[in-house]
Amino acid sequence: MKKNSKSTLENLKNNLKQYGKLGSIIYFSISITSLSSFYYLLITKKLDPNKFVDKIQQYELSRYVPIEKIKKLTNTDGAYFAIAIVLNKLFIFLRLPLTLIILYIFKRFK
Repeated sequence: MKKNSKSTLENLKNNLKQYGKLGSIIYFSISITSLSSFYYLLITKKLDPNKFVDKIQQYELSRYVPIEKIKKLTNTDGAYFAIAIVLNKLFIFLRLPLTLIILYIFKRFK
């Protein structure tokens, strides 16, 4: 099953390469937007960083995320940005398909 999901991710990346500059611009626009949105939610306290740290520990994701470093700094802007980056990385499974959907729409009307 892992092989199938990996080949799906590779197919998505190959499709993204096929569209070149437009695909890169759309992907990075979505990525920057999601990163800044997560950061905004963290600094305005609409997303609690302590709950995020607890969820990472609950689901045993600490091998992927330097949780101890983030836990020490949870009330600083640096930790908010680090948590925003981690959240941004965790949501790649939404960014790639969204990029492809937007690309197909642009290609259809081009």
